[in-house]
Amino acid sequence: MALPLPAGTQRNLPAGVFYLLAGKGLASLNVWQVTAGGRERQLTHNRRGFGIDAFDASRAGIILADGTSSGDDLARLTPHGPALLRQTSGRLDLLHGSSPDIRDDGTIGYVTPPARRGSRAGTEFVIWTRRSFDGRGSVLLRQHHPLAGPVFGPHGQIAVEGWVGPPGQRRPSVIIYREGTERRLLTGIDAIPSLVAWGQQAPALALAFPAHAAELLFPGGRRQLLPVGWQPLAWNQDGTRLLMQSATALGIWSRSAPGRVARIGAITRGMQILQADWLTRKAPL
Repeated sequence: MALPLPAGTQRNLPAGVFYLLAGKGLASLNVWQVTAGGRERQLTHNRRGFGIDAFDASRAGIILADGTSSGDDLARLTPHGPALLRQTSGRLDLLHGSSPDIRDDGTIGYVTPPARRGSRAGTEFVIWTRRSFDGRGSVLLRQHHPLAGPVFGPHGQIAVEGWVGPPGQRRPSVIIYREGTERRLLTGIDAIPSLVAWGQQAPALALAFPAHAAELLFPGGRRQLLPVGWQPLAWNQDGTRLLMQSATALGIWSRSAPGRVARIGAITRGMQILQADWLTRKAPL
């Protein structure tokens, strides 16, 4: 079984516990736990073609978008594997959703896409939040053109990626919500980011783009380019450093040395890392 990181890379990781969504190709993604100077442990074991599509880890636990069925079902990761979540208000239906995020207090955010043609369900993209794995969901935003996210930030802020503007003039943007207010920020790239990393202590959203240089987008609108050749994966919990990846390696970017990335080591050949979280201690299962 191929591990996401060679032993030398694992030994060079900074302090903390790392969670990776990784696999040999997009059809075989699973969640791994990596401890600095410790070992790599595969936490999910979905079969090829039905892997984990997205995840997030925090001090409250790990939330998954599980691709075992024909679409994404939200699940809590337990010691016995994914436990699929159910809708509330007495409904036993599975909770469908994508791009989940979980805050340290257990609040969960996710998105539901429009229903399949012929379904009686809604025809909009909807951003939801719920206060716990078993809590009642509430709608943050709904619209007909695409939305992605949400991701949680400091001071109760929530960021959502989407296209805004009238038909024919829509531009990709990041919408930041806080206590009933919203701000719409434009990135420097005319494309939706492939990954947005934020956090409860992070000063800015770290945006990854497949074909462009990554950047930091501050809530006030200021932008800062990150070193060329590297894309962000995750902030550390105090928001001072970013775990980064190039085509073949992992590295660390620091706010104290913003012009460079300190290389950690190689990624196992053939392995892809799609998402990551960097915690100070293991997330509870």
